[in-house]
Amino acid sequence: MRTSAQYRKKLSQMKRNVYIDGDKTTHDDPRLEPGIKVYSQTFDLVSDPEFKDLLTATSHITGKKINRFCHLYNSPEDLAKSHELTRKFQLRLGVCIQRCGGRDLLNACSSVSYDVDKEKGTEYYKRLMKFMKYFEEEDLTSPICITDAKGDRSMRDADR
Repeated sequence: MRTSAQYRKKLSQMKRNVYIDGDKTTHDDPRLEPGIKVYSQTFDLVSDPEFKDLLTATSHITGKKINRFCHLYNSPEDLAKSHELTRKFQLRLGVCIQRCGGRDLLNACSSVSYDVDKEKGTEYYKRLMKFMKYFEEEDLTSPICITDAKGDRSMRDADR
């Protein structure tokens, strides 16, 4: 599992492809610091006794201890711990954790790819598990973005 220092170092090494107010900037731009601080907590609180049990899980792929934000649900208990972790983090930080959406998306992809493979004889699930092994080992983050690319973006969805 990574530390926030390792996370921040990786951000500073990433290709410049972030735009803020039309300006191309780096991934560690100071204007992104509030979000970076939140992400950092998801790495650093792994060693905190209050969060350790919630922030870690055992990978069903490798059997190694991993960050729960990289973990695929394998039981109702896994799902319950993830929700407890989310609530506890939000109470502590008072903001969105930002890693939940990506975790939930990967869990949905796992379920859907497994079912599609079973029905169609494809290998999407197998490929996803290969990616998940890498995702777990590198303790990657995977936020999701919901956006509406159509229409007048200055208007709320309900006003269109």
